Amino acid sequence: MLFKTKTHLFSEAREAVVEDPVHTRSRGTIKCQGIFYQAELYGAKQPALSAGQRVYMVGIRNNVALVVLQVQQLASYG
Repeated sequence: MLFKTKTHLFSEAREAVVEDPVHTRSRGTIKCQGIFYQAELYGAKQPALSAGQRVYMVGIRNNVALVVLQVQQLASYG
């Protein structure tokens, strides 16, 4: 399955909830399925994410994730 953001394609996207506010170019904490991740706000026009806001994690590596506000799921064939 592929997920499209405004500028990139990712093989994985997970819905998450912001635990601590996340500001542009800094890290904050988000929670997905009971696991906490350090998150960086990526490609958003708004300057910060609020606690409790729902977002999507992409580019997940070693409990660090890029955060986007919207993803588009692309059909998979196979």
